Amino acid sequence: MGKGTAYTDATQKSFLIEVLIRAVDMNILLIAGILLIIVVSKINKGLVFVWQNITLFRWIGYLLGFHALVSSVINYVEKQASDTFVGNPFDYRGMIAAIFVLMVAEIFAIGLRMKEEQDLTV
Repeated sequence: MGKGTAYTDATQKSFLIEVLIRAVDMNILLIAGILLIIVVSKINKGLVFVWQNITLFRWIGYLLGFHALVSSVINYVEKQASDTFVGNPFDYRGMIAAIFVLMVAEIFAIGLRMKEEQDLTV
């Protein structure tokens, strides 16, 4: 930068690191959204209890959990940088959403096992 600017190399690097972390975080959500669209399209086609849906639900849950951790780290760093930040930096809502999706995946797995057992007995 030129003479008399308020930016230093350290602030530019920290800004770039924050932007890269936020970009990774947004890509995580984008991938989770795409996987959710795939699951919904399969369910609309009548393929509800298949192992691929369960795997996709589990991946969505893992991605949402990773998103919650990354956003918690971002919030924690912002809290350390700012004295006016009020609240808890941990993203409880994201972690609850991840746990809920993983529970749905397990419910689907139980339903699929029950369906397979019923198909074998008939």
